[in-house]
Formats: sequence, C-alpha cells, structure tokens
Amino acid sequence: MARLLSTQFFSHRLKPIPLPRNPSYHSGQVSMVVPTLSRNTTDFLAALDTWRANNPLEIILVTTDANLQWLEALVHHHVKKNGNVQIHAVPKAGKRRQIAFGLQHAKGDFVVLADADVFWGPQLLPHLLACFEDKTVGAVGSRARVQSSASSTQSVWHFLADFRFAQRFCHVAATNLVDGGISCLSGRTAAYHARLLQDGDFIEAFTGDDWRGKHRLDSGDDTFITRWIQARGWKAVLQTYPAADIVTSAFESPKFLGQRIRWSRNAIRSFLRYLCDWRLMSR
Repeated sequence: MARLLSTQFFSHRLKPIPLPRNPSYHSGQVSMVVPTLSRNTTDFLAALDTWRANNPLEIILVTTDANLQWLEALVHHHVKKNGNVQIHAVPKAGKRRQIAFGLQHAKGDFVVLADADVFWGPQLLPHLLACFEDKTVGAVGSRARVQSSASSTQSVWHFLADFRFAQRFCHVAATNLVDGGISCLSGRTAAYHARLLQDGDFIEAFTGDDWRGKHRLDSGDDTFITRWIQARGWKAVLQTYPAADIVTSAFESPKFLGQRIRWSRNAIRSFLRYLCDWRLMSR
C-alpha cells in the first residue's frame, strides 16, 4: 500500500513541459516509422488519419513482402494521393527488422516510432517536440489510454487494460520525477533524435540482440531503445499534457490475459539480461 501511495503521489507531481513561444522545431522535421502486419482496416485507416493531421514530414509504413500489395492498395484507395505516406517491405516479419528498415529511410531530424493501432490528437507532435527544447533530451514518451467502447457498458477486459496503462504510466512518471530515469518509454508512441537511432552501432545492436546467446530477440524493442539512449548520456522524459496522450485499442476478450503475460515475460527477460550483462548498453 505504501508503494502504491508513494507512486501515485510522485507521479502526480511530474509537471507537463509547456509549449515554447518560439519553437525551435516543427512537425515537418518529423519522420514517423510504423511497423505493421495488421489487417484491421477500420482502426488502421482511422489511426492513419490522426497521424496525417499532425503534418509530419513523412509516414513510413514497413510491412512484409507478403502484405505489401494489400497495404499499398488500401492506403492508395484511402489517401488517393499517397503524399507523404511511404510503404516499404521486408522479406520476413520481425518488429525490430521492420523498425530498423524504416529508420534507415527516415529523412527527418526527429523520428517517432509508433504502433499501427494508436490514435493521436491533432497537437501531439508539437507537444512532444517541445520537450526537445532541452538540448539534453534524447527521447520523449506520452501517456496511453484505452479507446472507449462503442457500447454503453465497458467490459471487464477494457477496464483491466485501462487500469494497466494508468498503473504503468504512474510508475514510470514517479521514477522519472525521483531519479530522472525511465525504465521503458512505451513503443506505442515515442519520439527520438533521429541520429541516435540511425547510428550504425545502434542498428547492429538492435537487430542482433540475443537472449542467452541462442535466441534472437524481436520483442522488447522499446526497452532496448530507452536504455540505449540513457546509457549514452541522453535524458528520456515524459510529456504529461493531455494533448500528448495517445489512444489505443485493447483486446475485448480473454486474449488480453495472454497479451499481459507476453508483456510481463518480455519485461522480465529484458531486465534480467540487462542486469546480467551491464556492459550491453555501453558498447
């Protein structure tokens, strides 16, 4: 109980970072990279519209060869003129490979990595970029909420997902306030100085990460990136203005429990690996 109360106390004392009067950066300097395999057409297109409303320099969608033709047809039909939406493919599915491929094609000074099922508010990018006015900041995260159900009553799965997101944000916000660190900026939406993730050493380590020297890791990408950034002396921060919040969907079924188990397994494995090999992030 004491831990819960202290976490709540400190998390609510983390102040939002205000918009500057004369911003140094603008959304036209942002490349967005989205790895996707989803065929949830309705949610994806709705999310795409919210990203485009923020006017980034480019939106780079990275899928697989098998999914490329379908995604190209879908986006072209919806957007008509693709404009700043690019679609690329890798031979085999793998989130880290897809992210790395997108990073190598990004032209912006900043890159935002996001999941394909997140919805942005129209002022999300300006509020994330405001955090980079502090020249020591290398990464910025936001708060996630679960998309409201169309029905008048919320399911228990919706409640559990929303509670989990709120609990997680309180934890990372509290630790960020107390010691300035963050264990993991959620991969649902996070912004970075592009050069930090386009560095050859990062790409090699990110895509060549192994568990116990035997199994190539594909999950835990957001934890890896967060630690890589901080280990090199850059700060990771949270933007707590509601305008920077993202909305995402959640399984409205017992599948949520399986998703929760995978998240916990990935986190434990990542933390154990880091503790056992502290040199990993200092290479």
